[in-house]
Amino acid sequence: MFDKNPCDINLLMPLQLFALPFLTTACNIKDTINYRNTLLRFTDVHIDVRQWENMPSAAQTHMASQLPFPDVFDAEDILNELYSSEGIIREMNAAGIDRGILFSTHSPAISGVIATETILERIENGEERLWGLASVNTDLWAVNETQAISTLEANLSHDAILGVALSPSHQRFRMDDPIYWSIYEKAAEFNAPVFVQTGSSTFTGAFQGSAYTSPNALEFAIEANPDTSFVLSGLGFDRIEASHNGLGDCLRMARDYDNVWLEAGSIGSPRFDPDGVVIEQTAKLIKEAELIDRFLFGTGGSVPSGSADATVDSVIEAFMGADYTYDEALSVFSANAESLFGLSPSVWP
Repeated sequence: MFDKNPCDINLLMPLQLFALPFLTTACNIKDTINYRNTLLRFTDVHIDVRQWENMPSAAQTHMASQLPFPDVFDAEDILNELYSSEGIIREMNAAGIDRGILFSTHSPAISGVIATETILERIENGEERLWGLASVNTDLWAVNETQAISTLEANLSHDAILGVALSPSHQRFRMDDPIYWSIYEKAAEFNAPVFVQTGSSTFTGAFQGSAYTSPNALEFAIEANPDTSFVLSGLGFDRIEASHNGLGDCLRMARDYDNVWLEAGSIGSPRFDPDGVVIEQTAKLIKEAELIDRFLFGTGGSVPSGSADATVDSVIEAFMGADYTYDEALSVFSANAESLFGLSPSVWP
């Protein structure tokens, strides 16, 4: 069905102190995964990035709890390494992912803050395989909007920053509030897609009301900003109850509005969908709705180590179960992202 080369993080970790830099460079991730006996290329549009020292204590505890024993006792060093350029590339290699887009939002009270300058540093050290999304400081918006939009404009001026990342439940702003439309208007000026994290959050203190989590709450903004591409990240998945009541609304909006894209995020990950049932059902419904050309692939990141690899396996199995053709799978795994972001297709040896 599909095969991977022996560039496996579990094989590399025992040698990390001495040979990991050489081995991870030597492990060429291209030519790694076959789908229906033909090679695939992968662009992961959602790789979460965080910094331990810039997370509140509750978020640190939350992230540490995702690590296996005994790693939880060394969570700071392990997580910072996973979120480094080297750690991100290593996890991408193990998963067979060619290119990645780094996702980070400004949420000092809930999930933490990572500056766009830090994202650019990760990109610079990312072997020309990484891009990023700009965060926006939405705190005290009535006072700080002008400065926040000016900063967003500067960040979007970087060639490596391809879009905008928002997480209303973490940033605690209502998706249906028009005071935030200046974000979408500025994004449209740069032809920069806006990723909006939907669905409930497992982070302590996140706002769980429908105005912060339901895809429906964003429809007002989608309709009012037709020149802005909106990516419904997470597809309204309820991470607390592991239910997917928001998918129907996402599909409806993608049918009704040409500027809506779909990204499954953590659906299919070992943490939230260990049996792959939700991602397979999602894939089937998207195919039935004839929306494959608006479907993007994202893993949500690699905590703990190996999560991206497991997510790739799960999504491929789901696509096989949903009877995706090779061309349909390629659209989701890379071609749609290349179209949305204006990226050239990967060059294969």
